[in-house]
Amino acid sequence: MIRSNTIYSRLSALSLQQKESSKVSYWLEKLFYQEKERNSRLHNGRKDDNQLSHNSEWQNLNKNHVKKDGDDKLTIKDMVHNSNTILTSVSSVFPFDLFPKTINVEATRITIITRQLFSSQVHSIDIEDISSVFIETSILFAAISLISKTYDQKKFVVNNLWKNEAILIRRVIEGLRMFKKNGINITSFSKIELLGKLEALSATEIVL
Repeated sequence: MIRSNTIYSRLSALSLQQKESSKVSYWLEKLFYQEKERNSRLHNGRKDDNQLSHNSEWQNLNKNHVKKDGDDKLTIKDMVHNSNTILTSVSSVFPFDLFPKTINVEATRITIITRQLFSSQVHSIDIEDISSVFIETSILFAAISLISKTYDQKKFVVNNLWKNEAILIRRVIEGLRMFKKNGINITSFSKIELLGKLEALSATEIVL
């Protein structure tokens, strides 16, 4: 009888141990799948974040591209506007000059036209490339001299200009040089407004 009880006791203990082992295995397996599912969600979350980041970068690139296109169009428009607008123009006086020379002043450059009997020459100098502007005056006439940085300090001289016209064109050129030096955008001004500001800017006691 004692032996029978002992066997039963061992069987009960073994059965209990198996149950506990099954429970442990169940919870371990459950924890494993939970951890696996959590890692999967984290991985998918990172993928979504990366996708969002990639989409955001792509949108920024598109915005920058559109902005650059817009800026380029405005720049080209300004260049065309500036190159087609002659602010002021003077020519040497005939018959004192049989083949009159002409100075055209645009917003970004100076054009000097030299004429001969059957030909003519055109020189263009950017405003930023003009190093000096000289004027020599007499009672009625004046001479303008432009020194260019890009022609090995070459001097362009136009004689026999009316004195008042020569003084005006020098003021305009000096004003444009000041605007260029200070990085001032002049495309928003009309021709009349710009000429008024240029004359006022350079009309000092030391500028004729």
